[in-house]
Amino acid sequence: GFAMAASTFGLGIAIRKLPDGGFLVEEVAPGGPAEISGKLGRDDVVISVDGTDVTQLDNIARFIRGPAGSEVEVGVRRKGGHVEFIKLKRAGPAMVSSPSGPEPARPAVRPAGPSTGEDLARRLQQLESLVQSSTQTLLARVEKLDLEMQSRLEILEDKLGNIQPGSASEPCAPQALDEAAAHVFKQLRHVMTLSDEQIEKLFVQYAKTKDGSIDSAGFHDLMVDLFAMNSLAYTLSPVEEVTVYKSLDVNGDGKIQLDELTAAWHFWESYDEHKTALIIVDMQNDFLTGSLKVPGALELVPAINALRRRFKFNYIVHTQDWHPTDHVSFAANHEGTDLFATISLPDGSSQVMWPTHCVQGSEGSEFHKDLVVEKTDLIVQKGFNTHVDSYSGFFDNAKGAETPLRRALRSKGVKQVYVVGVAYDFCAGSTAIDAATVGFDTVFIRDLSAAVGPDTQEQMTQRMLAADVRLIDAAEVPVPFKASHRNQIRGRKGDVGVIVAPSH
Repeated sequence: GFAMAASTFGLGIAIRKLPDGGFLVEEVAPGGPAEISGKLGRDDVVISVDGTDVTQLDNIARFIRGPAGSEVEVGVRRKGGHVEFIKLKRAGPAMVSSPSGPEPARPAVRPAGPSTGEDLARRLQQLESLVQSSTQTLLARVEKLDLEMQSRLEILEDKLGNIQPGSASEPCAPQALDEAAAHVFKQLRHVMTLSDEQIEKLFVQYAKTKDGSIDSAGFHDLMVDLFAMNSLAYTLSPVEEVTVYKSLDVNGDGKIQLDELTAAWHFWESYDEHKTALIIVDMQNDFLTGSLKVPGALELVPAINALRRRFKFNYIVHTQDWHPTDHVSFAANHEGTDLFATISLPDGSSQVMWPTHCVQGSEGSEFHKDLVVEKTDLIVQKGFNTHVDSYSGFFDNAKGAETPLRRALRSKGVKQVYVVGVAYDFCAGSTAIDAATVGFDTVFIRDLSAAVGPDTQEQMTQRMLAADVRLIDAAEVPVPFKASHRNQIRGRKGDVGVIVAPSH
């Protein structure tokens, strides 16, 4: 902080600037002159000199200078917080240098006159006015700084928005994802992902030139081997291979460096015309081995795990039935009703009477222990409204309220969804129909779902086909993207679903 010469207020006194804008008066040697001793302590803060506010100044030397022996009035805030005005004698003008330029005048803290009660009240009012003025000045400065920073951020965002792949700001990124390169990567990215370390190991195997880079011959071998190790047929023509090679050779030196291959791989990995999501419906203990066991559901677990390993979906979603004990779908809550019977509810809707299942926090509500659930997966809990059932992962059965699932997928740029899980004829099929109805290209994987009964399974099949859901087997994944123009359901936001983090 700022330190003033000891002789400013006489021998034994120094002033230093505090972080809060005040000045701390310190005794640096005992036994100062009589007019100082006992008047200024180490914890006293100078707030004014001869009626001028000095709390915002970096140097108050100009206000201290004057004829030797003349008096200076100092406003001091004591340790307890109260303010006193005391007289000190000047030691002389030549001891402290003055900053360049005059300091702007500050509001007077104390007018001339005797110290009366009225005078003290006036001083307090002036001090309050000074504090208010200083606060407003500080707020104005903060607001101005905020506007300046916002303006700079907007300029920076504009600059970042104008950076194109391959520009000087991104020297190792490919300039464009040309058709041939896109064709190559569309096949590879769905069967493999590579970390930087793996890319480097791969690069070293094919970098056969003297300077340690990959030439066109090494690139050909690399591509052929990548396709072969993933059981894919290599279909690039010589012309397409040259096109892909040139798209990687960003600096145009005729060879591919490690940083070029790494940047290109990650650029293509993030580039996606249609991001995909796998929705795994209700693979919970009660549906696999518990109170509402679906025939064949348990056998789906390893097959679903294998699918997510084989095909690299952009996002994985799990839906989870999450019922309260008094849920409307439980036969136990409707005296005299039979299991699996369909009853009419007071609102006129129909409801199947199910065994008590997937009660919140119960073992039956948990996902099966062998089902792969990663930390990055989304979990959408549904069916916790006592009075309405929720088969679909998107809406309740009455289409009166919507879960967060559609908004979550849209925010991530997902356009195509694949649906698996249980039950084919209820929750899984309903999720697929709603996904298609709100505009996703929806693919239902038949052999990765299990049904409660054959009749209801056939009915659901016809409903899905009518909703433009494509039905395939797991071996056919992936299928080409098909744009959808549907967006017919808009439920109000409600409490029928919530996204939670996977527990590990």
